[in-house]
Amino acid sequence: MSNQPEQAVYDRQGFGQVLELAPPAGLLIVDFINGFADPEVFGGGNIRPAIEKTG
Repeated sequence: MSNQPEQAVYDRQGFGQVLELAPPAGLLIVDFINGFADPEVFGGGNIRPAIEKTG
C-alpha cells in the first residue's frame, strides 16, 4: 500500500517545510481533558504516550 495520495496532500499544504522563528513568539497549551484521555469515553484513551511525555 502506497501513501502517495496522502503525501501529495501534505506537500500541497506545506507540511515538512522549515519554519523560521521570528518574534512575537507564541505559547501552545494542550489540555488533555478526559474526553481525549479516558478510554471509557468514546474516542478517548488513544493519547497515553503524549500524556506520559508531559511529565
